[in-house]
Amino acid sequence: MSRTCLIAIVDDDPLVRDSIDSLVRSEGLATAMFAGGRELLGFGRTDDVGCVVTDLNMPGMTGLELQGEVVKRGWRVPIIFMTAFPTPEAQAQAMAAGAMRFLAKPVDPDELLDAIAEAIAR
Repeated sequence: MSRTCLIAIVDDDPLVRDSIDSLVRSEGLATAMFAGGRELLGFGRTDDVGCVVTDLNMPGMTGLELQGEVVKRGWRVPIIFMTAFPTPEAQAQAMAAGAMRFLAKPVDPDELLDAIAEAIAR
């Protein structure tokens, strides 16, 4: 993985954010971390974001709500969901709205890195 772009990591749990951040940076990729969807939406460098890795269940704005806002704003960026509470309904909704992957926590590191590589290769 060598494309220069930011991988946006959105999760309300700082330990998860830090863990995903370390994993992604270990592959030589740049990251930007956000505690919630509203933070990402207010980020001034959205054109630099090549992929969003987001939790599904977060206070304030869920991952699905974030995805809806991204679509509404016309921001064409691949979204990878992660959740400790996967349901077929949430997965179907995310995928129907264009999500690239829907991963269950704890996320397999290789599976996440493969998803990110596929996303930024687009």
